[in-house]
Amino acid sequence: MKNYRSFATLIGSFILLFGLMNLMGSCKKGDDNPPSPPPTKPKDSTKIITSFSVKGPNGAVLDIADMSVSIKADSILVGVPFGTDLSHLTPSLTFSGVILTPASGEEQDFTKPVVYTVQAEDTSKRKYVVVVTRMPIRNRVFVGGDNNKFYALDALTGALKWDFTSTKPFSYSTATFKDSVVYVGGIDNYVYAFHAVTGKILWKFLTGSTGIEAPVTLDDKTIYVGCNDAIFYALDAQTGAEKWRYNTHGNISTGATVVNGIVYFGCSDSKEYALNAKTGQFVWSYTTGDMLNGSGQAVVDGKVYFGSRDGYLYAVNATDGGLVWKYSAGFSLEQSSPTVANGVVYIAGWVGGSLYAVNASTGTLIWESLKKIGFSSSPTVSNGLLYISGYDGNFYAVNTSNGTPAWSKNIYPNSGNATVADGVVYNSGGGYLGYFHAYNAITGADKWQFDTKNTALSFSGALVLDSQGRTHYAGKSGMEQ
Repeated sequence: MKNYRSFATLIGSFILLFGLMNLMGSCKKGDDNPPSPPPTKPKDSTKIITSFSVKGPNGAVLDIADMSVSIKADSILVGVPFGTDLSHLTPSLTFSGVILTPASGEEQDFTKPVVYTVQAEDTSKRKYVVVVTRMPIRNRVFVGGDNNKFYALDALTGALKWDFTSTKPFSYSTATFKDSVVYVGGIDNYVYAFHAVTGKILWKFLTGSTGIEAPVTLDDKTIYVGCNDAIFYALDAQTGAEKWRYNTHGNISTGATVVNGIVYFGCSDSKEYALNAKTGQFVWSYTTGDMLNGSGQAVVDGKVYFGSRDGYLYAVNATDGGLVWKYSAGFSLEQSSPTVANGVVYIAGWVGGSLYAVNASTGTLIWESLKKIGFSSSPTVSNGLLYISGYDGNFYAVNTSNGTPAWSKNIYPNSGNATVADGVVYNSGGGYLGYFHAYNAITGADKWQFDTKNTALSFSGALVLDSQGRTHYAGKSGMEQ
């Protein structure tokens, strides 16, 4: 009886447990499907390069003023300073993604394009082709002084980049430039070839014993320059080796002009010469009434324009030297090279002379301005203004239409020639305090001045490389040459 009751008790317990389970199951009605797991976040597909900078060999910091970086959708275009060794550059990149290949900070050879790949979190990839090129040399002023120095200045600020000291002045010969090399002549009788960035002497050529006053001219691969020893030279621009020489009968202080294979220059023996530029063979000469001293020539539309101490402005045929016309200024036209712009020849008279505008076709006077001031500089024309230094101690900006002054600076410019580039006029005169000046070309507002620490310093005309690396010369018509 006792065992029966125990078995009944056990059966009852099972029934009770089963009932409780059914009761609990009935309380979960509607939960037949368990909750879904939270959705998986999609992986990021961002894969872009956001910045690129570069250092030179051995970690050298490159001049940021001579660099540029342009990041496109699939390429990066980088400009580095001229002369940079492209085979050993170390780039620094920032990017959005997970992997950059090659890695930032790894030295690369950029003499050819380098491909960078950015991988996103979702494993997608984007490729960038990086092309590095050397930028042209930009924003430089090259000018010589009678303190025996030749200067390279920052055209934007006037800061000194480098200088070279000789035994004699550089205050006469205006420099020329090509392919990272600056060429200039000195009173020490040498023609110099300097590296434009570093100032290193690449070569120098000894011309004679009485100095070089003439500007240096470069055409193709040849340097042309005359010296006070009455010899006109053609030199190899790369090596400085003499190609040919031509003997005249007077010192040569005018610059040369090369057009259509003919090189033109004036001489103190009263002649304007035309020689074969390749061989030095005589083509023609035109004899004036007195010396051609410091007055170079302009060759425009088949005519050669030049001034003489005899007081005449000449226009002769560029092919055979035949006279087209001559204009009498009544004062010596030495020391001022003519500038031709928009069919007008501009030239200035020496002691007691004026500034003249003459019709380039007919030789008739259009206007005369700044009368009797006297000049020993050449006009520079740009954007309707003419710039010139007078013996009265003023540097002038004159309207080309009628000769009226637009503005002037009383700085005793020592008759230096002006150069215009990027809306700035660089005055090749120092004044009594030895300054070289840069002004707003339109308003005359001061931009900067370079203090040479020398009293009453005279300068040569300035050679300027503008923001695009184009060359501008003193006494020219505001155009790249």
